[in-house]
Order: sequence, then structure tokens, then C-alpha cells
Amino acid sequence: MYYYVDSTYKHGGDMKGNMQSWKPNVAKIIEFAALNFQKGDVVGTLALNSYRHLEAYFGISGIGAVTHTLNFRLHPEQLIYVINHAEDKIIFVEAPFIPLIEAIKDHIKCVEKFIVMCDAESIPKNSLENIISYEEYIQTQGVNVFLGFALKTPYLIENGGV
Repeated sequence: MYYYVDSTYKHGGDMKGNMQSWKPNVAKIIEFAALNFQKGDVVGTLALNSYRHLEAYFGISGIGAVTHTLNFRLHPEQLIYVINHAEDKIIFVEAPFIPLIEAIKDHIKCVEKFIVMCDAESIPKNSLENIISYEEYIQTQGVNVFLGFALKTPYLIENGGV
């Protein structure tokens, strides 16, 4: 498989980059995943298409965990069922969807942590426990050996990743 590292992407006119520019954040997510959950664990994402969602998608899958995309259009009862049935341990959530998660938080006991896909100042006031901003989370993770291996297909295949 070939990756075009110089191919650029653009999101909403305000974020532009290429695979090289988001590779360090993907590696940080892989490192976090290695420390906090195991191969086969399920991590939910309740997000729109954004560079943060792209980084999370590759980072979660890179450790062999399952990326479980959640649909914000579902009725709250359906969302509760889907999250509990999949047994999501962590949910990456966009800030506009926090009220939706708050409304169902008492019914999704399997979720241990929420990572809000924004900077710390942009997190709206909420009643969720175990919550951290994506940017704060990324800054707390050190980049170690995974940086050299992130997004290299042979490493991922040999170690059970995507």
C-alpha cells in the first residue's frame, strides 16, 4: 500500500495539511491507546469530518482497537443502545454534541472517558466526568517509538492493526 505523504487536505478553509503534518498526533493517539486500552476495545467517535476526527480514526485503528463512529442523528434511546451494545470505553466527541452526551450519560456506564475535539477553552460548560479536550490530551502525550511506526502498513499488519 502506498501513502501519498505530500497530498494535501483542506477542512473548512481553516485547516490545511498533509499526512506528514498529522502523523505526530496520530502517533500520540496510538501511544495513548497502547496505555489505556487493548486490541479489540471499542472507541466511539461522535464527530463531523475534521482533521481531529481523521487523526483519531487512524490513531485508534493503529493500535488494533475498533473505531466506532456514532451517528448524531439517532434518537437518544437508539444512541444509548448502540453505545452500550458496542461497549465503547472512550468517546471522542465534538463540542456541539456534548448536550446530546449529557442527556444520556447516566445510561452509558461503559464509557470511561470523553475526549472533546477542541481546545480546552472551547469546551462548553457541562456535567460530564472524566472529560479532557483533544488538544490538551494531545499535548500531554509524549511521542516515542510509535512515531516511527505510525501509518506504516507492515508494522500495523504484523501487530494486528488495520
